[in-house]
Amino acid sequence: MYHAILALLISSRVLGFISLVEARAAFQDVMDNIHVAGQVVLNEKPFCGTTDQEPLAPTNSDAQASSEPPYWLDQQDHTSSSRGFAPFLGTYYTYPVYRNVRSYGATGDGSTDDTDALQNATNDDGQGGNRYKNEVTTRPALVFVPGGTYRLTKQLDMRLNTILVGDPNDMPVFKASSDFQGQTMINGDDYATHGTYGTTNFFIAIKNIVIDTTRPMLKFHDSSNDGGDRNNQITIENLSFSGNNPVAIGSDGAVKLASSANIDTWIWGNVNPGTYQTGKTVTTNRSPGLLSNGKYFTMSQPTYKDYTGDQVQNVKAVSGHTVKGDGKTDDSASLNAILAQNAADGKLSYFPYGVYIVKSTLYVPPGTRIVGEAWSVISGTGSAFGDRNNPAPVIKVGNPGETGIAQISDMRFTVADIAPGAIILQVNMAGPNPGDVGFWNTHVTVGGAADTKVNVACDDPNTADCLAAFALVHLTSTSSTYIENMWGWTADHSLERGKGQNIATGRGLLVEATKPTWLTGTGFEHNTLYNYNLHNAQNIYAGLQQTETAYWQGVGSPQNAPGPWTADSRFGDPDFSWCAAGDVPCRMGLAQNVDGGSNLYLYGAAFWTFFNGHTPCGANCITNQARVTGNPTNLYWYGIATKSADVMVLDGKDNPDQHHNPGGWTPGGVIAAYLRFMGN
Repeated sequence: MYHAILALLISSRVLGFISLVEARAAFQDVMDNIHVAGQVVLNEKPFCGTTDQEPLAPTNSDAQASSEPPYWLDQQDHTSSSRGFAPFLGTYYTYPVYRNVRSYGATGDGSTDDTDALQNATNDDGQGGNRYKNEVTTRPALVFVPGGTYRLTKQLDMRLNTILVGDPNDMPVFKASSDFQGQTMINGDDYATHGTYGTTNFFIAIKNIVIDTTRPMLKFHDSSNDGGDRNNQITIENLSFSGNNPVAIGSDGAVKLASSANIDTWIWGNVNPGTYQTGKTVTTNRSPGLLSNGKYFTMSQPTYKDYTGDQVQNVKAVSGHTVKGDGKTDDSASLNAILAQNAADGKLSYFPYGVYIVKSTLYVPPGTRIVGEAWSVISGTGSAFGDRNNPAPVIKVGNPGETGIAQISDMRFTVADIAPGAIILQVNMAGPNPGDVGFWNTHVTVGGAADTKVNVACDDPNTADCLAAFALVHLTSTSSTYIENMWGWTADHSLERGKGQNIATGRGLLVEATKPTWLTGTGFEHNTLYNYNLHNAQNIYAGLQQTETAYWQGVGSPQNAPGPWTADSRFGDPDFSWCAAGDVPCRMGLAQNVDGGSNLYLYGAAFWTFFNGHTPCGANCITNQARVTGNPTNLYWYGIATKSADVMVLDGKDNPDQHHNPGGWTPGGVIAAYLRFMGN
């Protein structure tokens, strides 16, 4: 029997470690050459644990008519003026953001070769040309795949800024033919990013698609005694296992972890405090509020598959409230009115693709459900976001003390110009149930794209004149939020039409939440003071974190952290007072700052430093990659990987460094388990 191979080559920025969290293979959109086997359902499924929403339904094996109701997304008006609109294509007003593969000749009948039709639907630029090598963010595409079985005879190549969406009521199957050519069914590594485009392989997603494969057992190579590059180590966490096969074996076939019904936490690798361990078992004291059925709570991206057309409101088609999404008109008043009415009526707010300018805060009230189309953009600009001493949110989710539902999917939040007083996304509310307040496949960016003036305004190596945003995301003390697949990117390079990106966004993700909060598959990059700051936070789960230090920081930069910003104690900012005034490598943004708090569970951290002042650097680029202060309680941190740092975690105790914990990159460091404050 032929076993189809699924390879998602989403980014060249590999995490560099193996981490099995809650007994499922963890992955996100920083995967490289991952070959998965078994039955894989690409449904924006969680990275770990259990899900409390929308179990996967069986799918039809052919293209026969389904008894399931039509999916609301395909029922939307995708042709009139209320359709998705790409406003940065000059006078090309009819570009098709939405495309149904059946319109390109795909049959889904299980016997016809649908490969070319699927590829054409993905490639189409609407003018007889190809989206391949044709910019990144300006030509978004949502490719809809109705139910059926789609036979593939060769590799299907994804394109930048593309979401491939199956019908969740009748999930389609991609099936490799018996004469399939090659080993990869779906390739997420758009070849346009090779060479000229560099590391710009962004904004690619697949959901509600079924693929048949097989999955092997965990097999790994212990590189602790190898010369040169070494891999990170392994943590198996909260595993329930059935059968008599071993759980883990070495590359030589030797059993490393025998069959066991239940495993709390098993570690192979560097442990701090301590030394290299070859199978250490510890107990992780998990906070009950973060769990569902004994495992960390996870929730699939809502599809709202049971909604009918009259339960969905296109924000561009509301009488009396004109919304343009044209990248220049202020849509804030109309959008605020529409969101308030939709929340009161229990309607889903659908944002067809566009760039929606807001010159005052967009308030997301309890009762809101928002779905975008291929990362619809909400962009803040104007005097409301101009005062760094009195920052204001561009998007504010609830007010302190409010409770209810606020769910947002497939959106991108940004600023249209330099906005030093902009907190781009602020969450204040909690829900009565886990996942009631949540974000899926929603990203926060600054610069780097044609839809913002920051893309052309920040070429000067001195970033004092480019305080582009106060912070990317703030989860306040009254919030309780579930986040899955969020990228917080201050641009290090332009994706199209831009200049140098020397952008000083003050802060990445600030978490001050004390109620249960879940961060599953997140990355925050190139921010000035820190990328992540857990400030007096409590009851936090974070699985898979990725950061990069700002390229303009370090030796050769005119600004040293916290400059060009000033540390603000109101927001728990690190002030870098532990560094000498002229110690430049010490005065670089922290990948993660943990300041006090309790019940913090962190899994899989990838913290990279590549540059000093945009010049590639080797060893000791940055003094301290992460920091722990304030004596947190119940901090369990598994799987830390760093590059080009001296100290991996500055904790004022023994400050574990890369030299004594080598691995991953050259030079790099890996710690399988950081347990200094596990029982503090």
